[in-house]
Amino acid sequence: MGELRRGGKSVTVGLGSMVHRHDMDKLLRLAFQMRGGCPERLGPGAGVGSYADALFMGEDGRGIAVVATTPARHVMGWAFFLNTGAASERCTYTFDYELHPNYAAMAEDLLAGWLRLAHAQGIERVFAYSSATDNERRALLATAGFQECARLPEACMCGDSMVDEVVHRWTAG
Repeated sequence: MGELRRGGKSVTVGLGSMVHRHDMDKLLRLAFQMRGGCPERLGPGAGVGSYADALFMGEDGRGIAVVATTPARHVMGWAFFLNTGAASERCTYTFDYELHPNYAAMAEDLLAGWLRLAHAQGIERVFAYSSATDNERRALLATAGFQECARLPEACMCGDSMVDEVVHRWTAG
């Protein structure tokens, strides 16, 4: 676990557990719904429908779920590093995250903390996915050390238009 501070706010990052299940899958989801919708996952991470799903995959040896909590142990976000594909892809992990909107200013620090934690768990190759029009997410991933490595032409529907899906890669070291 590691503590991060920014703008008077403090959070701790650590490995996820069933202790956080209700808060992640109910309360955090409600916070997104109250603000106009839940984050949409793209690519191989789309099959991870909930924090509980990520934990179960972790129990099956397919990676880890990580959390961010306040000093009062309130949940602020979570992420996963999971092998969502075939057994031959077992050294490759898909990354995605959900972060409470009130903690968006800490997103850069949280991603860095989660990546350090994943690396400490032996995770060295990670892929994340975004829409080509999601400039904020693409910039955040780039700041965290992800590099664009591929584009899937017109693979996403954004409004009434087809847009590219961007594949980002992070490698430890």
